[in-house]
Amino acid sequence: MKRTLIAGIVSFVLMGVLPFLSARENVFSVPVQTETAEESPVPAEKSQEQPSASSEASQTQPSASSETSQTQPSASSETSQEQPPNLCRRQEETDGSFRILDTSTGEVATVSDREFCYGAVAYEMPPSYEKEALKAQCTACYTHFSRLRKQQRENPDSSLKGADFAADLSQHQYYFSEEALKEKWGSLYEKSSQALHEAVDECFGERLYDTDGTFIDVAYFALSAGVTEDAKNIFGFESPYLRPAASPFDKTSPSYRSEVTLSSEEFTKALCAEDGNFSLGEPSEQRIGTAERTKSGTVLSVRIGNRTFTGNQLRELLGLRSANFTIADKGDSLTLTVLGYGHGVGMSQYGANEMAKQGADYQEILSHYYHIVC
Repeated sequence: MKRTLIAGIVSFVLMGVLPFLSARENVFSVPVQTETAEESPVPAEKSQEQPSASSEASQTQPSASSETSQTQPSASSETSQEQPPNLCRRQEETDGSFRILDTSTGEVATVSDREFCYGAVAYEMPPSYEKEALKAQCTACYTHFSRLRKQQRENPDSSLKGADFAADLSQHQYYFSEEALKEKWGSLYEKSSQALHEAVDECFGERLYDTDGTFIDVAYFALSAGVTEDAKNIFGFESPYLRPAASPFDKTSPSYRSEVTLSSEEFTKALCAEDGNFSLGEPSEQRIGTAERTKSGTVLSVRIGNRTFTGNQLRELLGLRSANFTIADKGDSLTLTVLGYGHGVGMSQYGANEMAKQGADYQEILSHYYHIVC
């Protein structure tokens, strides 16, 4: 335990120092569609109530078009608080299978725990990612869905017809079957499958527990803006495991920054979908107010025209990759510069992969992003 704790501390220090020691810039990439699963359509909500802990992981990444810099808040004191005595340990489910209500057919499918872990990791990360990153993702996925299963079996929802959660399996939601992966990976199937199976097999059965034996809150996403978010700012609940953590490697991604430019008419039309009485105002007016932000940079609220929007509302209405953005009003058009990709809570998948490249193992990755001791 002492050795692991020391390794975790060293890993945390390296996370803050290594980016400054490296002369490489824009040489990493976020998962792209040819390598990864499709976007999860589940909105970012409280993780234990949602079938997916990630609402943006593994999506197609548009190239970053803006070079405009934006100052990022450093990791707050919250990231350095004393770690709670939590741990990850090996413990098999007695049932050994997940029951999934396929919303496309209304039928309940049964998938073994191991097969589900293969498919869930493939949904969230490309097999070309480092093995230790894949193992971290497997442990996080298994924890999340095991928690859903436990909650459902203790307090069944009759609408699920005895299933643990619902998913559109025709769209490979949350999970890829072996047949789907053969089609997805094509000629790369054998190599990709081997990498995936090796990673999952090495950590299968491990999940994250609190000291009282309950599964902890987990969440994950594609790419942060340099510091992960606090769950209370995004999901509306506090968790000792989902607090800000430094993720400086994310800033090295060429997809770290993206831009969306809309005409004033397009912008107004999009926001009228939320409020039919919305008015942007005239170009000569001060149409964009000062945004209220979290310490990690996510927009909590901002006054636009005649009403105030939350960052997540604007993200959804305008199709932004995250709620960490700035708005430049150019009169006849508005340009939004967006940092990161995803809700920002929990483990950054890009950051996890970069930590693995620097030599961190999966338990160190999990310890860093979830503030636990593995």
